[in-house]
Amino acid sequence: MNKFVSIHLDRSSETPLYIQIYTGLVKLIENKDLTPGEKLPPIRRMASFFNVNTVTVVSAYKRLEADDYVKSRVGSGTYVLYPSEKGDQEELRDSKELIEFTEEAPELNYTKGGNLIKFDFSGASISPKYFPVKDFRDVVNEILDRDGGYALEYQKSSGYQPLKESIKSFMKKQHHLCVPLEEIQIVSGAQQGIDILAKAFLNYQDVVYVEAPTYPGAVNAFKSRDARIVEISMQKDGVDLEDLKQNIQKNPPKLFYSMPVFQNPTGYSYSQEKKKELLSLSKKYNFYIIEDDHISDLYYNEKPTLLKALDNSDKVFYIKSFSKL
Repeated sequence: MNKFVSIHLDRSSETPLYIQIYTGLVKLIENKDLTPGEKLPPIRRMASFFNVNTVTVVSAYKRLEADDYVKSRVGSGTYVLYPSEKGDQEELRDSKELIEFTEEAPELNYTKGGNLIKFDFSGASISPKYFPVKDFRDVVNEILDRDGGYALEYQKSSGYQPLKESIKSFMKKQHHLCVPLEEIQIVSGAQQGIDILAKAFLNYQDVVYVEAPTYPGAVNAFKSRDARIVEISMQKDGVDLEDLKQNIQKNPPKLFYSMPVFQNPTGYSYSQEKKKELLSLSKKYNFYIIEDDHISDLYYNEKPTLLKALDNSDKVFYIKSFSKL
């Protein structure tokens, strides 16, 4: 917290405390005392440091995010934006027309110059236009009618039992995986799952392998544990095994974070041979693999095989997201 001692709060000033904190953080970011990708302290810790209530810090962080200095990630924290990320958001806001890529797109009149149409692919989420609002409302009402206020109670820390049973059935039907209920953990999202594994496994200077390029949220989670990040290059059929083997000889990892199916951001998928070789290496050199399955159900041709489905040595932690379905 040493870098925040330069922020002095004048409690007699008419300027709200959250604005004073906001201004001080902006100065640290612009002076590069807070670097791109760096995680800001948790809200409670920052509130304790400045001796203010948490609402004050929340307001300061929200103002920073609104002005594109930081980005908040659910279950992970608040991170300083890279200049390219900030520029992208400003460009999208300033564009004369911003549309979603929908079935209507082919009918649009594409023109050059000032009427350039920009497509926003950044969200990686389902268009709100096609969300089944009525069906969703009916299901929510049905549950509330059936369970009343009990539907809003806290569940076991491992997750809602009927949901776990549904996931078990889904994995058996879709991926031929028989998963015991006690091995299924419900989390708020893939990012939280990555964070939990990082906290459970990583200590200072432990080595983590990631694909290059990869999902920055995972990298930030590993960096928050002071891990050493080693990037392994990607090929069209998956990770570069020669690059992987050379690095293992020098610095064997504790974890390898991987997206074997439709890797983000390349879109590449691992070949069956590379999946098997990766599993063989994990067993030989005793490291664990985090398989981040964010979109394997959206395939066009042959259904992809999960790395977890080939894992006979319990070396794969499988994280599944349903947000793209």
